[in-house]
Amino acid sequence: GCYFDSLTYNKNGAASPPPPATTYTVSYNANGATSGKAPANRSKTHGVPLTLATMADPNSGILARSGYTFAGWNTASDGSGTDYALGASYTANANLTLYAKWTTAAPPAP
Repeated sequence: GCYFDSLTYNKNGAASPPPPATTYTVSYNANGATSGKAPANRSKTHGVPLTLATMADPNSGILARSGYTFAGWNTASDGSGTDYALGASYTANANLTLYAKWTTAAPPAP
């Protein structure tokens, strides 16, 4: 068929809408947080960048973990995967689970 105005026309001239875009799920895991909750899952459309959650996300509580500082998101629960900053752009066309990344908090100064 030929493409015009986002519709596909078959050899008989009948129009049909384009197939739906493929979507992927980006999910967040609080990964041991002692307060707050992970942001809600988000849907990423194929070929369209997705802005990752920030702590200001209305679907999230501010994550905290006793003795640790939140250090962004990581693709592995132990922090050994790929890091993603808050509000970073996710461009891959794949499902993704991001875990809160925690670093040990510095002890208070004496």
